Amino acid sequence: MVDSEAFYVGSQNLYPNQLTEFGYMIDDADAAGQLRSSLLDPILRYSLPAKVGC
Repeated sequence: MVDSEAFYVGSQNLYPNQLTEFGYMIDDADAAGQLRSSLLDPILRYSLPAKVGC
């Protein structure tokens, strides 16, 4: 998420390559809120208790 009103949906390769990446920038506060509540908040709720110190 960029902020509470915008986010990016698309591809991002984790390795060096020459592939084209496609995505969309969504600038909609309602959609950003839905993404946060239905996807990002649950991910954080379950992953934060298992974090490992560096």
